[in-house]
Amino acid sequence: MLAHSNVRNRTDNAHGSLTRNENPKMNLGPRNRGYLIGFFMAWPLLGAIFSFLTLHRRISQVLLSVFFTILGYRFVIEDERFDSFRYARYFEEMALRSSSEFFDWFSAHCFHSEACLDPALPVLSFFLSRFSDDPSIAFAGFAAIFGALAVTSLAMVRRDINRTTLTFGTIILFCIFALNPIQNINGFRFNAAIWAYFAGAYLVFFRQRDLGLILVFSTIVFHYAFTPIIALTLALRLGRPSLRVALILGLSSFLVSTPIGYIVDALDIENTIGAITRAGRYVNEDYLLLIQERQKAALSSNLFFSVFAPYVLKGFMALCFVYMLILRTKLRYSVEAERLMVASILLFAATNVLASIPSVDRFTTLAAMLFVSSFAVSGTTYKLGEQRLLLALLLPVLLFFNLASIRLGLAVLDLAAFAPSLFLFAPRTSIL
Repeated sequence: MLAHSNVRNRTDNAHGSLTRNENPKMNLGPRNRGYLIGFFMAWPLLGAIFSFLTLHRRISQVLLSVFFTILGYRFVIEDERFDSFRYARYFEEMALRSSSEFFDWFSAHCFHSEACLDPALPVLSFFLSRFSDDPSIAFAGFAAIFGALAVTSLAMVRRDINRTTLTFGTIILFCIFALNPIQNINGFRFNAAIWAYFAGAYLVFFRQRDLGLILVFSTIVFHYAFTPIIALTLALRLGRPSLRVALILGLSSFLVSTPIGYIVDALDIENTIGAITRAGRYVNEDYLLLIQERQKAALSSNLFFSVFAPYVLKGFMALCFVYMLILRTKLRYSVEAERLMVASILLFAATNVLASIPSVDRFTTLAAMLFVSSFAVSGTTYKLGEQRLLLALLLPVLLFFNLASIRLGLAVLDLAAFAPSLFLFAPRTSIL
């Protein structure tokens, strides 16, 4: 972003990744597989950290996924304010249904009811409830799927990081994960879909593999709100504007979001049909009042930063857009990274225009994840000073944005899950 590009041959990047990954210089953690497994067995947290540092290795991906599953199994489900509490009760209801009752309910509930949910949650809950009625089993399953999607996504980015900027790229990799960390299985449906879309979009726009469209389409299995995002992805796959035009559209979205909000308020969305009917839930008066009540509660508690964090993230994106637009003649990126940047900026612009609809605003996180990932794989060899400048802009903003997520993690993640293995059988106790 801050220097001229050392654009490498794309064939070497795509097909020579195995050779690069086997280079010892690509490892920031233990190189011995036995040591890595030993660390994980003795202390899962330590093994997970080393696995993250060597994420290009298959064994590291497996161990990190196992660690996320452990966190899910030890998930603390006590606070009625969190979605996880509702998921647990939902799972217990599923455990009481017979197979015939479930199929009858599923047919009526998911295809004919206005209150229908996406198929992933009921199907997964029913399947796991055949083994046990303990909600911990459900959250272990949620974490396993969430973790597998996250690890797959991060491993793809890790393989495309230039070895000369490995440390810098690994820090950015952590920033990407911090935008949608494991404790977000509290809202499993939407947040699992984020990782599915991230992996698919990365394959489509950076590696130009249409196989990624399968992952993009899979998002509606988790959450129906991704339907318009899928349409946008298909449009961008057919053709995209230049980076300059995308940056202008990204900045323009801040100007038109307010008038668009007035138009949305004037539309009678609730009385339409199909997907628009379901979207109407997010703009009806009852839902907006609920959002206002939650914001008031957050402002009066130690969760006040959760109200402002999305605005800080948008400010960061706007600052980057202005910087890139002003210095567009000096900045150089690889063709692949520029495709990913353009797609992420247009995704941000589209969601920012409809920011008056509360739940649409959540897609800002997804756009930021793709946007930040393009820095790690931009093909640019950043100098030390340039790395420090970019990280000085990036890390404080992402840290503030993740305060809400970190606070949630303190309430739902089990303290013993981060301790050595001997403590994994201790009673569940949240960190805070």
